[in-house]
Amino acid sequence: MQKKTLYLIIVISFLTGFLFHSYLSPNIEDIKTSTIASVSDTSAVKKVVLSDFPDAYQKGDYSSQKIADLFWDEADMVVLSSPWLKGKNSVSERFSYLKDFPEGRSIYFELVSISFIGNSTAWINVNSCDKGGFNEEGEPLGIYCDRGSFLLEKREGQWKILALRAFEAPLEE
Repeated sequence: MQKKTLYLIIVISFLTGFLFHSYLSPNIEDIKTSTIASVSDTSAVKKVVLSDFPDAYQKGDYSSQKIADLFWDEADMVVLSSPWLKGKNSVSERFSYLKDFPEGRSIYFELVSISFIGNSTAWINVNSCDKGGFNEEGEPLGIYCDRGSFLLEKREGQWKILALRAFEAPLEE
């Protein structure tokens, strides 16, 4: 084979391979945009965690059910003061103490981070504090703070909690 023919075959093979690879490889821009949450998803996720959950976390006979309604049926929850809870009914039972909750006691979440995994899963980390209210002797209750992580999933256009983890707050240095 002549040298010119060999070079021509190499150049044509290289160009064919390059064009074939470019045609079959995924469009990176499409992948990036599909994992970025829309403004409405970000707002909806924040509303569930930062507004709906604290609103439900109040003294009342139906508070535990209001909290449970924020979870998917197969959700689970791990907090230090209870065993691993699985299912929406277990979540409701865990918060049944709210019917006897001190009047004026509430929970507050401070957003630490929010990350979206695809367009139907969100991971939210918060700092949390229970504050306000009075004990049986009428003395003000102290503040109790911890940290929490929520995993939310979007199904049929609705965001709900799939998992909740709560941990003690780190010691201050």
